[in-house]
Amino acid sequence: MVDTENCIVSSIRMAHNPADNIYTVISGAAMQLKSETQLELYDRVSVQGESAIFIGHEDQKSKKAYARMFDSLLKKADTISNSKNLGLKDEYSATARKMLPSLVDSAKTFLKAFLSGAPIVVRFHNDGDGSAGAIALHRAVSALEEKGLCMNERSISWQMNKGIAYTMESFYTDRMLFGLYKSAEKPLVLITDFGTSPESEEAIKLAEGVCDIIWLDHHIPYAAFPREKIRHYINVFDFGGDSNFTAGLETCIFAELLSGIDAKVLKGASLISDYSAYADFKDKEALRVALILDFLTSTGDSNYSKPKQMDLILNDREKSESTFRQASNSLDEAINAGIRNIRRCKGSDGVNICVLDFGHVAKLDLGYPLPGRYSSKLQNHLETENNGNTITIVHYGNYISMRISKDLSGSVNLLEIIERLKVATNGELSGGGHQQAASIKTTSEHMNDTMRMLLVELGVKSQVF
Repeated sequence: MVDTENCIVSSIRMAHNPADNIYTVISGAAMQLKSETQLELYDRVSVQGESAIFIGHEDQKSKKAYARMFDSLLKKADTISNSKNLGLKDEYSATARKMLPSLVDSAKTFLKAFLSGAPIVVRFHNDGDGSAGAIALHRAVSALEEKGLCMNERSISWQMNKGIAYTMESFYTDRMLFGLYKSAEKPLVLITDFGTSPESEEAIKLAEGVCDIIWLDHHIPYAAFPREKIRHYINVFDFGGDSNFTAGLETCIFAELLSGIDAKVLKGASLISDYSAYADFKDKEALRVALILDFLTSTGDSNYSKPKQMDLILNDREKSESTFRQASNSLDEAINAGIRNIRRCKGSDGVNICVLDFGHVAKLDLGYPLPGRYSSKLQNHLETENNGNTITIVHYGNYISMRISKDLSGSVNLLEIIERLKVATNGELSGGGHQQAASIKTTSEHMNDTMRMLLVELGVKSQVF
């Protein structure tokens, strides 16, 4: 129950004109209000309509009242009960249960920022995996609002990222947003499906003390990654899992903990999008959602850059059907063009190696799929044709995208190959990824040399490039 006569100011969204400041106040719920007088953190106020009326400020007493009210709000969210109602599949349930204490702890940090009105930035990778997690998170915060824990639609900055690093530019952008607020709780950045890139190190160090970070990851971390500077760094590899446990799946479980939503279809879509070993390709609804999200996040259209916008498509039967048909037709045409132009050769132990210049697909001007995602979809087609035993290499510009079938993952280590190529080129190329999906960044001028070196590493004896 909301006590409108006894509320505490927990955050202030400052405007050029103080009369336009937005105040978050809490009692039995969080509310965003304006005020005719300029308020400060921990002021005691009453609520009349959509306005906060100043009552008084007793520093220590007000802070203690805030702490009591906030504890009560967190109990209403009831992450512990939510954790008991998760729909976890047997294939990954052991890893998920090991992660639960860390996820519950990070969910409480998120709720503190969300309910107090502290600024929140959610950064997710622009693919089906990252967007599935972001949509689940958006549904979770909407559910918290519908349950009455937050009386207004809460402002969150949703940022879809093409790259897999938390860059200095991203941090400075986030810090500018944080500068518009005063808040009882720390600002928060939630990152999902980024990976552990050295390019993130400087931003992580600068963020320490400025904001809390929740980082949900399923990429192999390198030894020097500064995880100790991140408030909640939760990587499936630390809990006995591997990259098959996708970041989107992790974020969906996180979202279910927050508000008790059912993210079953989005979990399935995340796994299908990343071609996880846990994916159920017979789940037609999850397969449909995966393709739609993959398409929407490929377009570069700002109209589809937020989870709310993407979810509107998913929930509109006519729009989702139209989008699904467009994506399916484009994918079929792209796959057919790739099959016609593939160069095939044999690697060590008779492994089928298929090499494609993505330019043959790009000239169709379909706009979908992007090269990296196309590699996964082409690999899936070729694996079926070859009964596994396949490595697919797609190159375009200065990028090389590689996929290997599951039956080869024990004998072909893409990440070790990339490291050897880095040494051989004195660090002139870069790359990384997963055991079954990785990429290399070289230069257009050195693409031919890089490809030849890569094929030699894979045991190709005849020159095919």
